[in-house]
Amino acid sequence: MEEVKKAKELTKLMERLYQVFHDNNHYHFEKDNIKIDITVDTYLKEFVPNGIRLNSCDSRFRSVDKVSPLEEQFTSDVIAFQYYDTKEVEIDGERYNTKKHSISKKIYLGKRISHEELIEKSKSDARLIPYVNYLNLEVPESIIYCDNGTIVTNIGDDAITLEELRKEYEDSKTYKKNIGN
Repeated sequence: MEEVKKAKELTKLMERLYQVFHDNNHYHFEKDNIKIDITVDTYLKEFVPNGIRLNSCDSRFRSVDKVSPLEEQFTSDVIAFQYYDTKEVEIDGERYNTKKHSISKKIYLGKRISHEELIEKSKSDARLIPYVNYLNLEVPESIIYCDNGTIVTNIGDDAITLEELRKEYEDSKTYKKNIGN
């Protein structure tokens, strides 16, 4: 009978741990003299072109208090960013870190343009001519013209521009306003 009770308690504890690893909060609980603290940390990964070749970037990381892409401020060299969380679990003084999770889409600081728009822009911005020449060999599916003048091509399906994100947000506000929420 005692074993069944302990098994049920352990099951409840495991269910709480499962919940902790799928929620975004800080938790502290104790059971049978075992102390467990779980903290979620949110990070912002910034992508900066490294000049080696087209679409090649280095990354910088910083801790943030909340995910708020429409409010973030960036230095002029940043072309994209992405959020992710990690959880630190401390069990009786021993610390463990989880892998990255809750990874957001990559959000580009710029707008999508067509190959023809890139050619047109290169007439007034000579820095874009090498991109046009390179891209004439193989026209990419998508081109993003970043706010700092960097060109990014063939982005992944999980990417979005800040302009597109802002429009989605405005559209959702309009939608909610129209349905009364």
